[in-house]
Amino acid sequence: MSNALFQVFKNFTFLLFSFTLMTGVYIAISSNSWFGVWLGLELNLMSFIPIILVGSMNSVEVEAGLKYFLVQACGSLVLLQSSLYMSSVSVLSTILVMMALSLKMGAAPFHFWFPMVLEGLDWGKVYLLSSLQKVAPLCLTYYWVLISSGWGLMVVVVFSGVVGALGGVNELSLRKLLGYSSINHLGWLPLAMIQPGKVWMEYFSIYILMLLVVVWLFKINDMHWMGQLVNLNMNIWTRVSIMMSMMSLGGLPPLLGFLPKWLVIQTLTGSFSSVLVLILLSTNVVTLFFYLRLSLASLAGMLRYNEFKSKSISSSEVSSVLVNLSGLGLAGPVLFSLSQ
Repeated sequence: MSNALFQVFKNFTFLLFSFTLMTGVYIAISSNSWFGVWLGLELNLMSFIPIILVGSMNSVEVEAGLKYFLVQACGSLVLLQSSLYMSSVSVLSTILVMMALSLKMGAAPFHFWFPMVLEGLDWGKVYLLSSLQKVAPLCLTYYWVLISSGWGLMVVVVFSGVVGALGGVNELSLRKLLGYSSINHLGWLPLAMIQPGKVWMEYFSIYILMLLVVVWLFKINDMHWMGQLVNLNMNIWTRVSIMMSMMSLGGLPPLLGFLPKWLVIQTLTGSFSSVLVLILLSTNVVTLFFYLRLSLASLAGMLRYNEFKSKSISSSEVSSVLVNLSGLGLAGPVLFSLSQ
């Protein structure tokens, strides 16, 4: 009876704080004052901490929650400090705002906490931290770019692209690997903000969809380390789904993950940002390397357990394959709209 009551309490708490979590995001992105922005971010923070801690039975999640709280508190402090210099857009105000927002969303060079916190969370919370928790900082970054020259983004773009690529090369933890992948995508997202339009929103929407597929596959198969791709005996369709999802997340054409990066390239071709695009394309080759390494590990598992016999395919595996191949169907309409 006590276990049933605890489960009811846990579910109620999760629903309650999920509502306040999204309310905090809405307040932050819709406020017309920096105090309102700070208030929304703090409500979001104070809602996510209980989501991390409620039902946690190990010290690792508690440690991750504490690290997240301390980092976000520092980000809020820098944001409040920057509000003192926002009477006009200046070099100092731009530096402080970009520092605060980069720290909030885990972009380089203030990324140090992000992979460590992800390592201590379960897959559901990994997805929340890598998707919903980035919405407010990304929107605020876009708002700031609209009123400033955008030069402050260049440091974030270059550092995030390079750190996200090199950080994942020797990483064996799947959660940390997704963390460095997220940092690399935070190089592409601010770059898409330089040109007016909604390209960055389309990029982020496709990213969170791809991430959902990857996290779901890892969660239902209880996978946390690269070695499990070799050692676990899985359905061949599960391995195919994982391989396609990881390569799509890396941006391999013609899968879905290539589409948002192609949108950014098309939008910025011929502008002063072409050099930044070339840098990010170079780092993307490195990210494809460690995604290919995961795919080869999965293929090695197929050979080890001789899983090439025909087996039934589940609905989740069908969905993941269709999502990754949807880039083939979307590419034409999207590119046509860009040409108009």
